[in-house]
Amino acid sequence: MDITSPSADIPDLQGRLGSITLTDILQLLGGAGQTGMLTLTQGWNGRTISYEDGRISYVSAVTPLPDVADLLVAAGRLQESSAAYARKEQERHPSNTIEQTLKELGLATDDDLFHAHEQQIEELLYTFFLWRECTFTFRSGPVQRQDGLPIDISIEHLILEGVRLVDEWIEISPIVPTIRMVFEQATDGFPPDLSEDTRAVFEQVNGVADVASVARLCGLTQFTCAKVLYELGNRGLVRAVPPDKARTIQLFTQFLEGIYTKLGLFGYHVDARQFMEQVNNYSRLHGLKIRMRGGKIDLDDLDLPIDTAELIDRYRTFLAVQTNKFERSYDVSVSRGLISGIYTHLSPDLQALMGVYDFVHIEGLFDQLRARKQDGTPGAPKRSLVRTRR
Repeated sequence: MDITSPSADIPDLQGRLGSITLTDILQLLGGAGQTGMLTLTQGWNGRTISYEDGRISYVSAVTPLPDVADLLVAAGRLQESSAAYARKEQERHPSNTIEQTLKELGLATDDDLFHAHEQQIEELLYTFFLWRECTFTFRSGPVQRQDGLPIDISIEHLILEGVRLVDEWIEISPIVPTIRMVFEQATDGFPPDLSEDTRAVFEQVNGVADVASVARLCGLTQFTCAKVLYELGNRGLVRAVPPDKARTIQLFTQFLEGIYTKLGLFGYHVDARQFMEQVNNYSRLHGLKIRMRGGKIDLDDLDLPIDTAELIDRYRTFLAVQTNKFERSYDVSVSRGLISGIYTHLSPDLQALMGVYDFVHIEGLFDQLRARKQDGTPGAPKRSLVRTRR
């Protein structure tokens, strides 16, 4: 660990986690009453933790975090049209948060908002305690608040919860090693002794949805969902299904080629070429083999010796960054057309795969997946027959 003098280019603190643990860094900055930003990086992934007078005040991720409205829509507790209406109302009253707007409109209860906030906190704060190959930098000075979540939590509570998460995840990892693990039901019908949460999770298990997707559809945190699946796996009620690497690469390929083509159709030919360059640059920087040439995939990742779950996360990050840029750069009709138009031309199994891996946000996607399951189409998540954790 290096402690250096303040500079515009050199961080005040930098190093790699190892003998110096994340707990050490968090306590050091908190105890010293620091104000500034701690950035943690593991491969493609990253978190930025803002300190103000030694207390954590804001946390952001590499890609924008789904807000409360997104999470409630995914869990079936809020209609997409109601979420859109709430966002318009919030634009009229910018001093209100989306949570305040939903509550004032009677679209979400305190319980709904609490559990959605739990999901956000877990994804932003506690998951990085599981990182092992992590570098860190700290720069003192004014903090920035963008694409993240305001936090009011003590360092001590954060550390205790983070350590507990690591200990419990080690216990369940033989059955649920990652949130990208897919499960299928190993028995017909519903065992009568399942709790409400356990039954809700069991209903969503279908051989396509991964842990993170089942959690969002049930309105649970990812870790709570993983513990339920561990219980179901121990009882022989569910079994793991390895993610399909070839289908994942096919989905990513169709999105890349589709975005390039649609940018050209919209008249953004220069942007299309830049997009292709960004694909190739991202691939080189993040250990991928996939390359584009002339708007087509020239080389793919099929024989790349990398875990499929990790491959999915790298693909998701690239698409999330790109779609966020599209939303800021283009008219809404263009930004939506770039993604939604591609989605409509995917085969049903790839549409389902895109939904459960959360590659990109499609308006009304979770409602479409539920409707497809009710119609009997295979591959889409099942609708819960009960509401979870009320």
